[in-house]
Amino acid sequence: MLEFCALHHGNVHNADGWRDVLDSAIAHYADRDFGAQFFRADEAYAIPAIYEVLEEAEYFYVIRVLANNVLCAKIAHWLTQRVGQPSQTKVKRYDEDVHYQAASWDRPRRVISKIEWHPGELFSKVGFIATNMPMDLDWVVRFYNQRGTAEQNIKEDKHAFHWTRLSCRKFRDNEVRLQLHALA
Repeated sequence: MLEFCALHHGNVHNADGWRDVLDSAIAHYADRDFGAQFFRADEAYAIPAIYEVLEEAEYFYVIRVLANNVLCAKIAHWLTQRVGQPSQTKVKRYDEDVHYQAASWDRPRRVISKIEWHPGELFSKVGFIATNMPMDLDWVVRFYNQRGTAEQNIKEDKHAFHWTRLSCRKFRDNEVRLQLHALA
């Protein structure tokens, strides 16, 4: 389900206006009994205030965090291959729990690292996910990876309904056009 669709000016951050959107969604679902509530987002939404709002509203969240030297140092043992190690025939993935507190965070949080070695590649692909979920590492990573399915649905809709064909001269006209495409 599409919760919200907005057109941003090209010179603002992707998460600009997040508070209005998140507060509206939390209020919308507050009186419904779905059991646990979940929030999944990319690194544009790795903002300490978002963590705090979600924790206060008792939402579980998985939000991608940009890699940095401190996080990479915590998983350094996974980032090098042994000399003479045979070429891999399939992707190898390692997940690890890391407790981490960024300078802008009010307290340490659980961060899951996802390290993937792909056949024929010299360097691993590394990702970090901040979460407050008590579930097993694999479950959290699989849940976060489902974000890709949502992104694919958005991409399909963009192509089917030509969402990106916003050729009007005025921003407001393009904004309305985007809303009509989303509605379709």
